[in-house]
Amino acid sequence: MYKMIGGDGVQYGPVTADQLREWIAEHRANRHTLVQLEGGAEWVPLGRLSEFADALVAAEKTWEHDAEARAVADERAGEIPVQYTGARLPVMDCLGQGWALLGRHFGLTVGGAALLWLMLTVMAFGTCVGGVIGLAVSGPLYGGLTVMYLKVIRGQEASLKDLFSLFGDAFVPLMLVWVVSWVVSELGLMLCILPGVLLKIIWVFGLPLVADMRMPFWSALELSRQTVMRQFLPVVGLLLLAYLPLLVFETYAIYKIGVFVSANFAGFGFDFASAEFREKMDAFLKLASAIGIQEQLVLLLNLPFATASVLYAYEHFFKRTAGQVG
Repeated sequence: MYKMIGGDGVQYGPVTADQLREWIAEHRANRHTLVQLEGGAEWVPLGRLSEFADALVAAEKTWEHDAEARAVADERAGEIPVQYTGARLPVMDCLGQGWALLGRHFGLTVGGAALLWLMLTVMAFGTCVGGVIGLAVSGPLYGGLTVMYLKVIRGQEASLKDLFSLFGDAFVPLMLVWVVSWVVSELGLMLCILPGVLLKIIWVFGLPLVADMRMPFWSALELSRQTVMRQFLPVVGLLLLAYLPLLVFETYAIYKIGVFVSANFAGFGFDFASAEFREKMDAFLKLASAIGIQEQLVLLLNLPFATASVLYAYEHFFKRTAGQVG
């Protein structure tokens, strides 16, 4: 018995091998479709399972000459298979291609990232209501930025309108993937830094999978986790280099705050009603506010390059048979 992840991100099964062969013949699954032997732990592409080799070859032979089958497949919303390449991630190539993309399409890529940053920053530094709204729309906006970058990467026509292209049916899953991953990873950071960092790493492809493939949010997070865990160190290396300016600043910020707290609150009696305590808290809040503003500026400078580099890695790992965004 087997389980299969469809192009809609939904897990199907358990089903028999004969049922899988029928789906292959109907072009609902191909050699890149991820399957799992019932009771097993690893998801593998169908093409790696020798028992389906004949069915895959037969289906591929009929595909080129079967116009009706292709038309039916095109009409099946959400059934375009997710294709995991399995090849080792070329970290430096992704970084180089990301940098080159900014050079070729500077106005659109940097302008789109800057517009997204401006909208979310205004919400974050506004009222509490603005902060909540910002959290709710961050997923769809970053999903729109993903769509725009992927179109540019794939040589398709793109515009700033793509930033708002996912405020329809994809809004809720994108909001969920953003909020869930943000809340859980932030809790991990507060309770123990390493779990929060790990979650941010393994879920890095969750939002692109929802934006590009229209996968359900939890299926996207799970597929991202499985993909990253196969090549954990290369993905970590890519993220460290892609977000290096932001990581360096955050290290500096932690140091600055640590020095301030050590100098002003170590051994302090914490008389909350005293003028001295209020003065120290005012100074701390001013420092934290200044660091927060500086961090946002660093993010603005880092976001276009990091986004482009990560999406080249996404393109390396995942393919769609239609080769289109959305």
